[in-house]
Amino acid sequence: MLLKYDPQVNLVKNNGLTPLAIACKQGHKEIVEILLEYNSNVNLADKSGINPLLIACHCGHEEIVKLLLLHNADINTISKIKGENALYYSCWKGHHAIVQILLEENSNINTATNSGATPLLISCAHGHKEIVELLLKHNANLYLTNKKGSSPLHKACQRGHKEIV
Repeated sequence: MLLKYDPQVNLVKNNGLTPLAIACKQGHKEIVEILLEYNSNVNLADKSGINPLLIACHCGHEEIVKLLLLHNADINTISKIKGENALYYSCWKGHHAIVQILLEENSNINTATNSGATPLLISCAHGHKEIVELLLKHNANLYLTNKKGSSPLHKACQRGHKEIV
């Protein structure tokens, strides 16, 4: 009903979130679809660089991720504070299906955060074996280290993930 009266679909709240970002966070796929029909800006980010795609990946909303990508969401957007991208968030949270989608869409597999953590390193640190296998099959660089010099192998050993070692 509100959209019939032409509200500002890209209006940003005090916390930096747009209606689209809020719907993505809450997992409201139908509302996301409606907002996209009304030309919500799929790449509009908050002050820290977090956009709807990063939110949907972090929260594990696979169908919303697909919708956003269909509407040209920037797959390689990087947050401003820590330097995470959609693939990093998905690996960190263990969202295997979303990782697969992002890799199929050519997400940059070796992009590191500001601390030097890559999607492979964070997957090893959190014991996400299936994601580690998927990343390696897509040629993730096994030799990249974070700023403290830790490799994916170091993280798997440190956290006791013998199935990854």
